[in-house]
Amino acid sequence: MKLDGTRFGSIEISDDEILSFPRGILGFKDLTRFVLLPHRSSPSVAWLQSVDHPGVALPVVSAHAMEEGYEDGVMQRCMAAVNATDAETVAVLLVMTALPGLPPTVNRRAPVAIDAETRTGAQIVIEGTPLPTRAALTMVPPVAEATAA
Repeated sequence: MKLDGTRFGSIEISDDEILSFPRGILGFKDLTRFVLLPHRSSPSVAWLQSVDHPGVALPVVSAHAMEEGYEDGVMQRCMAAVNATDAETVAVLLVMTALPGLPPTVNRRAPVAIDAETRTGAQIVIEGTPLPTRAALTMVPPVAEATAA
């Protein structure tokens, strides 16, 4: 399938790359099909590109790459949102904002969960917590590979 996006131009995607978000995502409830496109310069950052509306692409970062992780209850909620039974199959992503001249932030209160087995996604809002919607983007530094002496 050919996707003509405004940010990435024309790209080829296969049907098995499409992620289904039955309830859409915040602000885009009618957009239910997305693909995850890797970022050129960071393995922890990607773009959640709408298949239904080529003008919508959200930068996301892996929650697992963040210095401050989530407590187990949040992971359980993410798993429940995508009907997953195995935490190993669920990716948790945070929507990132990167405005010119300002440090990037992530929305920790509304993570995006994706079950890799079913290709189903959901964005959940974690109510009643002090989790910020604009948290500083502080990622765990990559582990340096050991070199043979």
